[in-house]
Amino acid sequence: MNASLVGKVTMQDDPSGINWLRQEHRPEHRFDEGAVGGPRLRYVVGLGHIQLRSAVQSDAGEILTLQRAAFVDEARRDNDFHLPALTQTLRDLEQELQSSTAHVAILGARIVGAVRTRQVEDTLYINRLTVAPDWQGRGVGTALMGAAEREATAKRASLFVRNYGEHSVSDFYSRLGYVPADPGGSAQHAELVRLVKDLTR
Repeated sequence: MNASLVGKVTMQDDPSGINWLRQEHRPEHRFDEGAVGGPRLRYVVGLGHIQLRSAVQSDAGEILTLQRAAFVDEARRDNDFHLPALTQTLRDLEQELQSSTAHVAILGARIVGAVRTRQVEDTLYINRLTVAPDWQGRGVGTALMGAAEREATAKRASLFVRNYGEHSVSDFYSRLGYVPADPGGSAQHAELVRLVKDLTR
């Protein structure tokens, strides 16, 4: 099957999907007015059609299931099943959705990705970027991050990541323009690393 075209860029040409977020390679999209959670922004991602929209309270249960599925491998690898992503309760997540902005990526009727953000003054705090295991590496995370950044009015973005020393983690965020907040620190070995990005460029 041929890769789906996004403007003039295909997933074969640009497997990271980073060019989708650049002005010269905007994804083809359309808004579906009146959809649940607000207008849906339709993207072509990988081999299927992904819709991005704002999350609503009724998404909480599926987001929590997705979150646990996405982080369980990390928990097994680190032998740490007390990760906040795994111990968060449905009630906690519902409360978080009330006080933050969230985007979900949908394939058909299934949520395959999600991200939560909260803007405080000029800083956009990004939390819990989550992609279903079978959809990782196919541009969903890149699309979600781009949607979150574009809707914000902040001048900078900030997030924390685990296992930054792994190339797959550091390469992903580096491609999106994120750098360690303390470049002189031991980011490659720290358990949690704070990354920042200038959103004014």
